[in-house]
Amino acid sequence: MTDIFPDTRGAVKDNLPIKEVTINSKESTNKALFIPVERSQAGKEEALEEAFYNGAIAAIWEKEYPLPRFIPTDFPIYYVPNTREALHDLAIHFLNLVRPITIVFVGKDDLKTKELTVSLLNETYRVHSTSRITGNDELLTNILTMPKATEVFCLDVAVDYLLELSSLSKLGIDLVVMTDFGQIENNYHSAVNEFAQTSVELLSNIKQNGKGIIDGDLVVFNGLNYNDIIVSIGFDPVNRIHIECDLNKLLMRESSGVKQYKIPEGYGPKQVAFAIKIANHFQLEEDQIYNFLYR
Repeated sequence: MTDIFPDTRGAVKDNLPIKEVTINSKESTNKALFIPVERSQAGKEEALEEAFYNGAIAAIWEKEYPLPRFIPTDFPIYYVPNTREALHDLAIHFLNLVRPITIVFVGKDDLKTKELTVSLLNETYRVHSTSRITGNDELLTNILTMPKATEVFCLDVAVDYLLELSSLSKLGIDLVVMTDFGQIENNYHSAVNEFAQTSVELLSNIKQNGKGIIDGDLVVFNGLNYNDIIVSIGFDPVNRIHIECDLNKLLMRESSGVKQYKIPEGYGPKQVAFAIKIANHFQLEEDQIYNFLYR
């Protein structure tokens, strides 16, 4: 902490056992570092007091504001110019420390895709998966809940909030998985171009050797340049991976040939196709994928 935030006060060098990071002052915590992200000084002071009595053992604080009198002199404080920027810096630092393979799922109804993918990857990797992300602060605090042993980090982003997540493209993403845009595409035609531009920006910030896996049947991706980074999946034959289904059988056609898989009960063909393609990126053996789907 002192390497990232060297301007401090209190017992910051006593090897504090900080076990979690929170921006929610109302929840009871277990030895938490509290970061008040409220806009006003009064809001920050009220939140800090609440967090202090709910178990916070250290806090990040904007230096321009005096500390409230109730804070003990030995309570560890890390001074910063801006607490929201500090939350971002801390999350990125931790992400770079753990260095997981990061997958971002973006979609209106992508929970089943993520669920199947996480179950499949859990066969081989230590996977940490978030609940649905709806804002920047939530995105960053979710990063800080990740166990240090995490090998694969799965972020689930609500498509409605995609335009608001300014931190997302700065994370160093290995896989961007765009499954569907639901009502965004159907009911908000004026926003389609903006979503397409944001999607392209996200896809262009993928790490070297990363991939973008998209639902190529979506209107929002019409005209997108399908380069080597982007893999399109869909029922339309123009997709790089053309899928067909018959009852519980899935056919995946690509340049290397045709493969058949079982569609497990409760899942759709696209959800299975996405999970398989992600597993291919992780170089899971075909036998392992088949055995998982037929289990």
